[in-house]
Amino acid sequence: MPQTSQHSYGIDIARILAMFFVCVLHLSGWWKGMANAPTLIDRAAAVTFWSLAYVGVNLFMMITGYLGIERNWKTKSFLRLWGQVAFYLMGGILVSFLLNDPPLRTGYFISLIFPIPFANGYWYFTAYAGAFFLFPYLNKGFLILSKQEKQKLLITLFFIICIFGFYNKHVWGGFNAVWMLVMYLVGAYLKLHPLIYKTKYLLIVYLCSSIFAGLLFSLDSYLRHSQGFSLPFPGLDYTSPLTVCASIACFAACARMQPSSPLVQNVLKWFAPLMFAVYLIHTHPALMLHFGNFTKWFARYSHYGWWHIPVGAALIFIFCSFVEYARQLIFKSVGRCFATFRAKA
Repeated sequence: MPQTSQHSYGIDIARILAMFFVCVLHLSGWWKGMANAPTLIDRAAAVTFWSLAYVGVNLFMMITGYLGIERNWKTKSFLRLWGQVAFYLMGGILVSFLLNDPPLRTGYFISLIFPIPFANGYWYFTAYAGAFFLFPYLNKGFLILSKQEKQKLLITLFFIICIFGFYNKHVWGGFNAVWMLVMYLVGAYLKLHPLIYKTKYLLIVYLCSSIFAGLLFSLDSYLRHSQGFSLPFPGLDYTSPLTVCASIACFAACARMQPSSPLVQNVLKWFAPLMFAVYLIHTHPALMLHFGNFTKWFARYSHYGWWHIPVGAALIFIFCSFVEYARQLIFKSVGRCFATFRAKA
């Protein structure tokens, strides 16, 4: 049965954790940590962080379904989100201009502002835009199904995309609206029918699945470079069975967390709404070069130590969070001034 409307701090935890994981993935990719690690231990640590963080995008998709299954989706909520994307796109381009970066091509700029039907620079927002208008219909259809029918539907989707996708490129890949819709339904199912397993078992599944996926990834990389062939299935991919299992276990473990400390609750409620902006800022097409340069500088400063990936990701995470917090303060102040002016007029 659906849970009560009590605020779910566990979902706040999942959202914050997911965005930190995304920062880890991007920082690892910018640095190419798996290739640049100076020692075997550093390389193993880089692969481990990469593997544990690979659930980040799936977590975000499941959060949308968990919160959206009982929601009345309205176009204005999408437009509000689009406005935030446009603000950071324009702001990032202005910063890039002030830093004397090469200007963006006009056609590329248009593709950034309009996610449909053009190819957007923010692939996740593009996928979200493609899936958004289907959410209300998914809700109506999914809610009338029995628990067993929901399970059969999700198992069928899992086999079609995650298993059959190994052998057919046309159904493989998680960078699209189709995979977002699948993860949306998974999140919705976990809201309507929470898993009954203990948290410690869920965390064990998350850790074991992630680490095993990382081992397969390492083996595949070794075979490709030394033997000239690769494994028939990847260890790390958004639609990989291991990544899907790890994502579901991690999400289910987070969802049941309800900290009792008022201080922790206030921190979570303050931090969680900032997360989407963290994504918009550090993956901005005109600013990624600077974040990448910071990553390389920090890697040299830390002597490419095993700890520099999570610490560097945390620094980017905190910086972007406070940029968004400052933006919210400014917008609230302008809104209050405008309201006062209208009242006096």
